[in-house]
Amino acid sequence: MINLGVDIGSETLKAVIINNDTIISDVVIQSSDKAEVGYRKLIDQTLLKASLRVEDIDNEVFTGREKQSISFIRKSYSEPICHARGVKFLFPEARTILITGAHGSTAVSLGEGNKIKNFISSDKCAGATGMFLSPISKILQIPLQDFDAHAKKANQKVSISNACAVFAESEVISLIHSRISKEDIVAGIIDAISERLAGLFKRIKVNDQVVMTGGLARMQSLVQSMESKLGCRILVPGNPLITGALGAALLGGNSL
Repeated sequence: MINLGVDIGSETLKAVIINNDTIISDVVIQSSDKAEVGYRKLIDQTLLKASLRVEDIDNEVFTGREKQSISFIRKSYSEPICHARGVKFLFPEARTILITGAHGSTAVSLGEGNKIKNFISSDKCAGATGMFLSPISKILQIPLQDFDAHAKKANQKVSISNACAVFAESEVISLIHSRISKEDIVAGIIDAISERLAGLFKRIKVNDQVVMTGGLARMQSLVQSMESKLGCRILVPGNPLITGALGAALLGGNSL
C-alpha cells in the first residue's frame, strides 16, 4: 500500500510517501501565498522523486497548522497525533515529544503503543517559536543556519528578559547599540528560547526517551541547551521537519 502524508505548515510544506512501512520519497518546500499552488508543487516533486503518478497513491492524509487552507482534504489528523505516530516509527521507545513550529510549540506525553497521554501547546506565545527567531535573525544580519556557529564563539550568554517577540527585538537592538557582540546575543537568544521550551516541557511529565521535532530541532546549540536544562538526552530525527508528514502517511491505511 502506497500512502502520502502531507504537512501544511505556515512556513514550510512537507510530504512523505511510504510503500508499506518504507519511506520512498520526502520533500520540503517553502510555503506559498496560494496554498493550493504550493501543494501542487510539493506533490509534483514528491511523486517525481518516487517515480510515481498520482493515481499510484492509495491514501492521502493531511496534517499541519494550515491544512484548512486546502479545500479538497478528505482525511486529516492533528499535529500531535501525526508527530506521535512518526516519532514512534523512528524511535519506538520514545515517551515524550517536543514539536517546534513557526507559530507554536507542543509538548506531548506518550502512553502505551501510539496513544497520547497528554499534550500542552504554547500557541499564544511566540517566544519559543520560529517566528521569534526570524526577526532577530534579520536584526543581527545572521542567517538562522549560522546561529550554531555564532553561539559556539560566544564568551557569555547575555540575558534576554522579554518573552514577547516584539519587546525582545527592541532588547536585541539595544544590546547591539551597547556594543555587545553578536555571538553573545545569539547565545542569549538560544538560552532564552530553550528556557521557555523547557518550561513547556516541565508542564508535562518528562519521560525518556525524549524526541524533538520541527524546525528548531535543526539547531544543535538549542538542543544542547535543552538537554542541559532538562537533564536528559534529546533525540532528533535525521530530518526533523518531516515527522508530521511521516506520521500522516503511516496513518493513511489505519485508524487510530
